[in-house]
Amino acid sequence: YIPLAGALEDSNAESRRATAHTLARCAAVSAEKLAGAERSALVDRLAPLTTGDDAVAARGAWRALEGLGELPTVVPGWVLGAEATDWMAEVAAVRAMAAHADGRKVLARRIPEVTLASFTGPRLHVLRELLQGLRPFAAHDEGIARALGGLRPALAEATAAAQDERRRKALRLIGCEL
Repeated sequence: YIPLAGALEDSNAESRRATAHTLARCAAVSAEKLAGAERSALVDRLAPLTTGDDAVAARGAWRALEGLGELPTVVPGWVLGAEATDWMAEVAAVRAMAAHADGRKVLARRIPEVTLASFTGPRLHVLRELLQGLRPFAAHDEGIARALGGLRPALAEATAAAQDERRRKALRLIGCEL
């Protein structure tokens, strides 16, 4: 994997994207073979791609990190941020973070700052993934339970205020995850 990982730093965007995608597909099934310095080097090379500068590469990098059970040292501010981003990259980031204890803590800290109005269209998938990923841990983690509980009234208010029937329906379905 290390020779392949070198392509993550390639100046060619297509090469970086293809490598991130390949690692995303292989990381989980090979995670136990990747240990020690090799795993650490791979995570170090994936981390810069998670910034979202290249959404396609970011998706692959986050999926690879999820498969490895790792997170970058710094989680980009666009994850659950107010600014609309590539929703598929954000879903991948939320999935990876929800699968990791430290990531769940970061998500729980960010939930009170979530502006539901910024989650429109396909970006609503991010909220669903967030709730599905965190719900199983709420019973044993007070911070997660508190964060999800705080989201409930905001979600009910956003649902009631939704002018578009599709948005209202999507928010109702998301509310079922609470």
